Amino acid sequence: MTMPGNHNRAEERLAQARREIAHGGDLVPFFDALFAGADAEDILIADALVKIAAAAKSVLDNHQPGAIDVVLLSGPDPKEPQDMLVAVNDDRPFLYDSALRAAAAGGGRIRAAFHPIVQHQGKPVSVIVLLLDVVAERDTLTDTMRRAFASGQLAVRDWKKMLEKLK
Repeated sequence: MTMPGNHNRAEERLAQARREIAHGGDLVPFFDALFAGADAEDILIADALVKIAAAAKSVLDNHQPGAIDVVLLSGPDPKEPQDMLVAVNDDRPFLYDSALRAAAAGGGRIRAAFHPIVQHQGKPVSVIVLLLDVVAERDTLTDTMRRAFASGQLAVRDWKKMLEKLK
């Protein structure tokens, strides 16, 4: 739940960060999409908004259709020990819920979460950014996340065929 006054502070922080990238080319639309639906509390927790957006956009820019991309990076603020997980998938149901559960199962404690759906190469793509406490078992977390996304990909792959069978 957002505390009174936090919404205004979050808006101010977003505006300040956006001014930093006003001439940032294609980062501006991604920045706006990444933080558009974010909870004010998450904006206030997430220092270095421009660095978060730039790192997430870099993963998005390298995404190939059909791929499951999961990258665990050091947090954007060197003064604050944290990790940042960026996951990029072709958009489909259950990605965000799967990511939150897989992060917890893989040892990640989530501080803030962002999840826009953006257009990439003409198709809707899910970008999930999780700011986490420093993760001890980094490979475990990324493997758990990839397995969760792969399972979800299989589960929704032929939903139209399954629906036709049910009819």
